[in-house]
Amino acid sequence: MPYAHALGTEIFYSLLGESGPFVTLLNGFARTSSDFKSLARFLATHGFTVLTLDNRGSGQTKWQGEFSIADMGQD
Repeated sequence: MPYAHALGTEIFYSLLGESGPFVTLLNGFARTSSDFKSLARFLATHGFTVLTLDNRGSGQTKWQGEFSIADMGQD
């Protein structure tokens, strides 16, 4: 599974598509990137490169302790 490392946190992400305009799909605080599976596949098959991720506090992202909205923005 792909993880990006930021401020002591391992951010789970998925990248679909191999070329074309780049699109990042961000979900609400407690939702996961899996909500975007269908949309991400659709966009990737229509020429976009699509990044989805799990915010701190959700999904497969690994974090410890408290965090703020500012921390999430820096992620």
